[in-house]
Amino acid sequence: MFSDLKADLERIKSAERRIEELMAQLEDQASTWEQRSEQAYALGEEDLAREALARRSGCLKARQELLTRLSQVKMTHSQLEKELHDAIKEDSKNTVLRVAEEIKALQQELKRAQASRNTLLASVLEEKIEALLSLGRKAWDVAFPEEASRQTPAWEENLDSFYKPFPDLYSKEIDLELENLKRRMDAL
Repeated sequence: MFSDLKADLERIKSAERRIEELMAQLEDQASTWEQRSEQAYALGEEDLAREALARRSGCLKARQELLTRLSQVKMTHSQLEKELHDAIKEDSKNTVLRVAEEIKALQQELKRAQASRNTLLASVLEEKIEALLSLGRKAWDVAFPEEASRQTPAWEENLDSFYKPFPDLYSKEIDLELENLKRRMDAL
C-alpha cells in the first residue's frame, strides 16, 4: 500500500514539474511573440503584428489552461500526501499494538527465566524487550504525535519495569540465539 501511494505521489510530483516547465515555456513564447508584434508594428507590418499578437494570445490561453490543470494536480498531490500520512499513522498504531502484545509475552518468558535463575536467557529476553520498546516508542510518536511530548507513552506505563535496558538492537541473530537457547534448556 505504501509503495503504491509513494509511486502515485512521485507521478503527481513529476506531473507538477512538467506542467510548471510547460507554463514557463509558454510565458517565454508569449513574451517572444509580444516582442515580434512590437517589431512588426514598428516596421509598419500590421498584419504581421496582428498574427504575432494572435500567437501570443494562444500561448497565454494555453498557459491559463495549464494553470487550471496545475491547480487540480496540486489538489491531488495534497490528497495523496494526506492518504500516505494516514496510512503511515494507521500502520504505526498497529505496530504499537503488536509491540505491546509481544512485550507482554516476552515479560512472561522473562519472569520464568528469572524464576529458574537462567540469567543468560533473561539477558537475551531483556535485550529483546528493550529493542521492542524502542520500536514501540518510535511508532507511538508517529501514531500519536500529540502525545509524543510525553515522557512515557501510555501503552508503556503499565508494563513492568523489572528488566534492565541493553544497548544492542534486536536482530534476527538474537531471535535465533533465543530459539537455540530455549531448545538447549528444554533438552536439559
